[in-house]
Amino acid sequence: MPGETEYHYSNFGFCVLGRVIEKLSGQNYDSYVKSQILTPAGISNMEIGGDTEADRKVNEVKYYGQGGEDPYNMKVSRMDAHGAWIATPMDLVRFLVRVDGFTTKPDILQPATLNLMYAPSTTNAGYAKGWAVNKVPNYWHNGSLPGEQALMVRTNDGFCWSILVNTRAGNIGGDMDVLMWTVKNAIGYWPSIDLF
Repeated sequence: MPGETEYHYSNFGFCVLGRVIEKLSGQNYDSYVKSQILTPAGISNMEIGGDTEADRKVNEVKYYGQGGEDPYNMKVSRMDAHGAWIATPMDLVRFLVRVDGFTTKPDILQPATLNLMYAPSTTNAGYAKGWAVNKVPNYWHNGSLPGEQALMVRTNDGFCWSILVNTRAGNIGGDMDVLMWTVKNAIGYWPSIDLF
């Protein structure tokens, strides 16, 4: 934002962005995202989650809280643009490979837009426009709500991955990150099969 002097992560800002998308596109938020982002990325199964266990979508997991958390004690549908999407790890990777800047798959954004999106904030060198970033450069985003923990990563050496679990406890997000880097670094040969 122009005139920034401090960094504060704001889910509410992403919620406002969803309303801006609706106003400018004339469509509801999830329809616009599906037609303009997900479908071009080859994703057909992502949707906004429901508010209760009874509202679960087909093939959606049951969420488990920890330490007294009730994973069904929030209005998820109101969180559409800032945390209500349900997806498989494969769908998140399908998205990642379409915004990774590599030549393996065509990106859905122009190179200048990707550069802008991944440029660190002037007030926080570790955060860009919706992405955690570092100088390597690797880009990633995590998500954490009662009953879920998610992580998706794009590495500088050509890898994209995602991991999701249906609970959160302790440092599970950090543990998931360590696990995925350990798996990636332990594999010496990667098949050339295109999964997408």
